[in-house]
Amino acid sequence: MVKILTASIRLLSRFESVAMAGSSLGMVIIMLLSATDVVMRYVFHAPIRWAFEFISQYLMVAVFFLALSETHGRRQHISVDLLVRKLGPRAKSAAALPGSIMALGFFGVLWWIGVLQTLEAWNRDLVIFGAVQWPKWLALIFLPIGVGLLAPRILLDILADLLCLITGDTQVIRFSQQESLAHGED
Repeated sequence: MVKILTASIRLLSRFESVAMAGSSLGMVIIMLLSATDVVMRYVFHAPIRWAFEFISQYLMVAVFFLALSETHGRRQHISVDLLVRKLGPRAKSAAALPGSIMALGFFGVLWWIGVLQTLEAWNRDLVIFGAVQWPKWLALIFLPIGVGLLAPRILLDILADLLCLITGDTQVIRFSQQESLAHGED
């Protein structure tokens, strides 16, 4: 069981690294496009008319959702752990399980809704109206991609916590965190 979990975590971490690279690229593009728009607006009096829409409708969404799973894997989301810090490994796993199970259900539903909305926008050729009529599916697809990586991460966390709860072995939990950190630093 431990080997299967660690192999699954290693594989997922590789996908998360690619998504995080996409998120980082999105942030760089946001900075470059914003700076260029400022120069164009105030120096040449010719703003980039589509810059705001592109940044807010596409790039910000991509930056957020593509970073979601790896950030969770690194345990870098905001959490309240004042009491949990003082618990032993089994108690920490027991405390984490209910929240993880609820999160898996929530993100599973969110993923499904995201897939349906993306497919509808694709099939109906929906566009976002503005200076440029951008395809809507391209903005929507980042939700199912990001949540589609997060849901397996949460499932692996649940399995690792169950293993810890039953056996007291924290090897998979530690491996999961180390693997996420290792791939994030590549």
